[in-house]
Amino acid sequence: MQAKHFMFGETKILYTLRGTGKPVILLHGFGEDDTIWENTAEVLSQHCLCIIPKIPGSGGSDCLPGSPSIIDFAEVMHQLLLHEKFQQCTFIGHSMGGYIALAFAQQYPDMLRALCLFHSSSYADDAMKVETRQKAIHLIREKGGMTFLKTAIPGLFYDTEKHRTAIELLLEKATQFTPKALIQYYEAMIHRPDTTAVLEKILIPVYFILGEHDKAVPFKHGLQQSHLPKHAHLTILRESGHMGMIEEPEKAIRTLLECIGE
Repeated sequence: MQAKHFMFGETKILYTLRGTGKPVILLHGFGEDDTIWENTAEVLSQHCLCIIPKIPGSGGSDCLPGSPSIIDFAEVMHQLLLHEKFQQCTFIGHSMGGYIALAFAQQYPDMLRALCLFHSSSYADDAMKVETRQKAIHLIREKGGMTFLKTAIPGLFYDTEKHRTAIELLLEKATQFTPKALIQYYEAMIHRPDTTAVLEKILIPVYFILGEHDKAVPFKHGLQQSHLPKHAHLTILRESGHMGMIEEPEKAIRTLLECIGE
C-alpha cells in the first residue's frame, strides 16, 4: 500500500494506492474518511488497483478554497487520475462519494468503465432535505461538528447495538473534521443538480447497492433509479441502513467484485 499526495492548485490531496491491475476509485462519503474502505480494499486489491482518495477536508487532505461544488470535488478526482496517468477507471462512490461519481460521469463519461452507486442517488435534494441540511449547518456553526455527528452517525445504521463498536470508531475518527469541511460538504450537496439524465444516457454498467433500511438515501429512490441505465445491476442489502460495507460486507463485496469485472 502506497500513501501518496498531489497538489490540486494549492490544495494538498492525500490518497493511497493498494493492489495492482485496472484502476478502481473507492470514494468515501460525508462524515467518514478513506478508512471506511479498509476491509473492502483488502479484498478488492487482490483483483485490481484500488485508488482510495481522501476527499478535500477529510483524513488530512486540505479543504478546497471558497465554496466548492460537487463538480469541483469531481474535478479533484479527474486531476488525480491524470496525475497517475490513468485513462479510465471504475468509480465506486458511497453516499456523497456517489454524488461526486455522478458528476464525474457527467463531465468525463469516456474515462469510466463502470460505476457503482453505493447508498447514493442521482436526485437533487428536495425542499425537506434542504431544510434538514440547513438545520444541520446551523447546528455545526453553533455547537461544532462533533455535536452534530454524534447524532447523525448512529442514525446511518439499521442495528445500532449490533454495530456499536463500528459507530464508536467512526465517532472517534470524526473528530478530525472541522466545521468548515462539514459545511462545505453540506452546501455542495444542497446545491448539486439532479443527475438523473446521466443515468438515462450512460452506456457503461451501473451497479446500485441499496440498504432496505437506509434513512439517508431512501430505498424507494434507489429502486426507481435502478431502472434507468441501459446496463443496470441491483443489489439489495436487507439488513442494512446506509453503511452496507460494515453492515453486510460479504454481500457488498460480492457486488463490487462483479462491478470491477471479477
